[in-house]
Amino acid sequence: MYDLTGQRFGRLLVIKRSTKKVKNRNAQWKCLCDCGNHVIVDGYNLRNGTSRSCGCLRRDLAKLNSQKNCFFEKSKGNPNNFTSPSGVNYASIRKGKKNHSGVIGVSYDQQQQVWFARLMFRGKYVLLKSFVKFDDAVEAREEAEREYFHK
Repeated sequence: MYDLTGQRFGRLLVIKRSTKKVKNRNAQWKCLCDCGNHVIVDGYNLRNGTSRSCGCLRRDLAKLNSQKNCFFEKSKGNPNNFTSPSGVNYASIRKGKKNHSGVIGVSYDQQQQVWFARLMFRGKYVLLKSFVKFDDAVEAREEAEREYFHK
């Protein structure tokens, strides 16, 4: 067993071993973060670099990254920037990176083994149905688009 007392891992300074018991039986260590928070961290996560702060590092990096993103900065604080003038959420009309079906608003649920068709209009789902066949889900999505987008 390693004694990590006094060692620094990122923003964390190990103060002492914790008496906290966990299922995986790894040693837990009480640490002081540079921001002043105390946190108990798994010793394995400290040694392999998984835990480097109390969570403040993630928040700081997210803040920096958002400041570099011009679209995010422009849209911050204004939810209207995420919907079209007709009230359609842009996520409902743009194909995202995670879309594997090739059709916007149609996805496959592996656990239930069904296709889902979704459409959000003015902040509410107007279509949220499951289908056994892909073509049926696509048709339902297209019908909902005709009904809500072209009024």
